[in-house]
Amino acid sequence: MRDPPTKAVDLNALRRSLSNAWGTEILLSLSGLYATDEEIIRLANNWAVVQTYYIIYHGTQAMAAARGFPRPDSHPKTQNLFTSFWIRRPLNLSPWTVGIDASGVLNLPPGAIVDLSLHPWKTTSARTQLSHTVNAYRSTREDHLHDALASQRERKRSDERKKWNADEAARKTMGRKARKLPTFSLPRLTSAEKSTVDHRVPPSGLMQYLFRLRIKTNYLDTTMFTEGPSSQTDSEIVYRDLLYLAASTSLLNELHISHLIGQTKFRQLADTWLSANPCPGSRPIGLELRRSLL
Repeated sequence: MRDPPTKAVDLNALRRSLSNAWGTEILLSLSGLYATDEEIIRLANNWAVVQTYYIIYHGTQAMAAARGFPRPDSHPKTQNLFTSFWIRRPLNLSPWTVGIDASGVLNLPPGAIVDLSLHPWKTTSARTQLSHTVNAYRSTREDHLHDALASQRERKRSDERKKWNADEAARKTMGRKARKLPTFSLPRLTSAEKSTVDHRVPPSGLMQYLFRLRIKTNYLDTTMFTEGPSSQTDSEIVYRDLLYLAASTSLLNELHISHLIGQTKFRQLADTWLSANPCPGSRPIGLELRRSLL
């Protein structure tokens, strides 16, 4: 993967972002080691979604710092950088590089076909997993589009109110009688206006979907994992998959950052952090488990 020349790297910002990602991954890993009871596993999964998102969040910020960009200071900015790094480039590394925007599905693997009508309760298999992924990204973007259209309608109503006020002020300067303030109903958008909003909404992919789950588990439906799945085995599989997704995303970022700043410098950052944050217990977890690959 070719990259443009990077600007001067802010090592403090890079170190801070990597430390946040690695530390959060340790918490995610430990929850699985000590959660053996079914109820505790379900509670751990509720936080595992949040932790997985933040591992990718801080890892994306580390990527930005390694490329010489300012460290983003918000979720939308960080998610847009993730999109720029992985989805907006012609890469084949699903699920990270797959996304969906107004034009359709982006970066499908060669020869892959997805079923956009697949029901979310359909059993996941090697044949259906990509379709499930794309449909999750699509429903995430539909939520974003719904919010964007609602905001545009509010702006349109605000513009109509401002225009009426401006017209009324002009009438007063001409000595005309004041009119009664009308009720400004929420206007509809034209097809052209809807299309403009649709093309303005950025692509949705892995990070946007995880943020949606993070908001849901934190604020909207805290029972999503604590009262399901139906068996302890299924809950353990959910945790395992989240841990695998977090770890593999971290490895992807780490290999890329190592390429950008140099292997020696990156190993120094990793080893310094590991010496200050030894893994508890006898089993290597998190960064320590991947150290030999770096």
